[in-house]
Amino acid sequence: MRTRDEGPCFIDLTEGKRHDQLMLPMIVLPRGSVLVLDMGCTNYAQWRTWNKQGIWWGTRMKSGTLVTVLEDLFVLHSQQQAGVLSDQRVRLGSTTKGVVARLVRYMDQRTGREFAFITNNTRWAATTVAHIYKRRWDIELLFRRVKQNFPLRCFLGDPPNAIKLQIRPKAGCAFMADLLLNVVRRTVQRKGGRIWAFANLAGIVRIHLGTYIDLVAFLLDPYRALLKYQPPARGAPNQLYPFV
Repeated sequence: MRTRDEGPCFIDLTEGKRHDQLMLPMIVLPRGSVLVLDMGCTNYAQWRTWNKQGIWWGTRMKSGTLVTVLEDLFVLHSQQQAGVLSDQRVRLGSTTKGVVARLVRYMDQRTGREFAFITNNTRWAATTVAHIYKRRWDIELLFRRVKQNFPLRCFLGDPPNAIKLQIRPKAGCAFMADLLLNVVRRTVQRKGGRIWAFANLAGIVRIHLGTYIDLVAFLLDPYRALLKYQPPARGAPNQLYPFV
């Protein structure tokens, strides 16, 4: 799961063969939250639970799903021009074990691909349903960013228990470093500095880990920050302050 600041708020490290659906009951969210799920996380019972909790959810519909159309909803002409093919209130699955949802069929005008999105939210515009699902790709960008900038290259032991003992603290440190760098990146941008690419920012920090310098000031104006740089006095505490 991720927040609007591109940082995870819930992490569950498991072996690759464990299905993501087993994690769904562990998610505790406030009323009004929005969950965008992968198509593989189809779970009618969990969706009914989220409906009762007032949590909005959305995902793509799996092929072969039993669909019963209950009502055809009106689609504005502007929505049709944007790519909305239909908007329906449907029942997914059987009458007893299924779930009532909203089905939006949408065609990407750039690629010509057709998508079927399902959600329990009836207030959003049909195009909003499609655009919210598109934002789900951000989680994949987070994974790629962490793998590229904080890779696990070597392990001290091969047994399964040793692998777990090494992955958990290393992954935790990687996500904490990712969060701190994003805080620095947004702080620099907010103060009118350049928009740093994450990889470049991570590289700069890696080079200056042993430098006692205000990181934000350095990123805003490297030349001036280096002119004002003074090595720590002898006997100063051996602690680095990445930013103030």
